[in-house]
Amino acid sequence: GHLQDIHTATSLFRNALALRPQRHPNHPLSLYNLTEVLTWCYNKKDTAADICEAAQLYHELLPLCLKGTYLRSIAAGHMVSIMRLADAAIFQ
Repeated sequence: GHLQDIHTATSLFRNALALRPQRHPNHPLSLYNLTEVLTWCYNKKDTAADICEAAQLYHELLPLCLKGTYLRSIAAGHMVSIMRLADAAIFQ
């Protein structure tokens, strides 16, 4: 079912992140992918924990992205909306 797909995707992205530790060149991309799937989870299940974890991961991700890169521009743009969603989820 649909929730199983969400669970599978989240698990796969968590595993990918675990295989790419902090100094791995694709660590930032793995962080970004996990934030995206957590946001998808939040949009489907409306659980505050998912969006709060995504917000936390964006705080970790942004300093790892070099200025002027595509990943930094999309991460910075998404972070603002994720922070708003996280605030709303916490205070609802």
